[in-house]
Amino acid sequence: MYNRVQLKRLVKIVELLRSERYPNSKRIVAELEKSVTDDLNELDNLKCSEKTAKRDIKLLKEEFHCPLAFDRANNGYYLTDKDWDFFYPAILDETEMLAMFLGLRLAEQIMPDPLKSEIQRAVEYLLSTNNPELRDRSFVRQLSLHSMHAAAIKPEIFMPTFQAWQKHRLLKIVYRDRERESSERIVEPHALVYYENTWYIKTFCHLRGEVRTFMLHRIESAEMLEKTFKPNPEIYEAAKPGNFLQFKQIPNIKIRFHRSIHDSLYAKPLHKDQVIDFDETSEYLTLHLPECSEEVVLPWVLSQMGKAQIVEPKKLKNHLRNHLLQ
Repeated sequence: MYNRVQLKRLVKIVELLRSERYPNSKRIVAELEKSVTDDLNELDNLKCSEKTAKRDIKLLKEEFHCPLAFDRANNGYYLTDKDWDFFYPAILDETEMLAMFLGLRLAEQIMPDPLKSEIQRAVEYLLSTNNPELRDRSFVRQLSLHSMHAAAIKPEIFMPTFQAWQKHRLLKIVYRDRERESSERIVEPHALVYYENTWYIKTFCHLRGEVRTFMLHRIESAEMLEKTFKPNPEIYEAAKPGNFLQFKQIPNIKIRFHRSIHDSLYAKPLHKDQVIDFDETSEYLTLHLPECSEEVVLPWVLSQMGKAQIVEPKKLKNHLRNHLLQ
């Protein structure tokens, strides 16, 4: 069994290999000393001798099957397979275990299968290799996340999308728009976003030649392609809260709703400048939105289980009716 310090040294060595800095035993010793100097909060002293560094290199190659080779010209090691994944047993402290439990709880709530099941299996494996005293996670089950259920996403849609985003590969999709018209597109999935109980991808769409946002539950088919793309920081920045939902805004929306949902609508407004006509004698009130997108309004109305009805505009009201008839 490997100890915590040894595993952290191995991780550092793999980082040097991935960065193509051609580490040898002498360079590894220098980098480990530098990492401790640079990080005053480092809990584990990773400094070691050249003999230990050579032993770690041998361990990587023989036990973890690391595809490394020695380059005489650069006097150091390099990866012969840059896509190699370093799988190693984690040794977690109490804080890290807590973070893992909380992450699992969130994954159970928002991640579709099969990714959710894979995360659950990974956590069970980590539990089996760590301190038994830290395995009691019954308290985590008391963490409740109350929200609307996300739209169902088929595994054959979510996993290719997730993997294409993860590996920076092009994604071929057939997408159904709000008018229920389908089109085939090649996109670059730069950002994966979970917002208001809905999964989105922020992409560069080759068909339109511009940045586009797609709802995963509207994707009818998805295929990860071999060709890769270079991540664009500007597109990722546009995926941050307040930036990425560039949906078309519909002006002058009027909604009639039951007074029992007034407090929740006040606590979480659909628009910062919304106005509510409040009548103490009426069971129903009227909500006025200066503008809002269909992607925000329709899910909200549907979630109210008949306690909210769109009054104006007529086109938006008809879109809701068509959605219910599907």
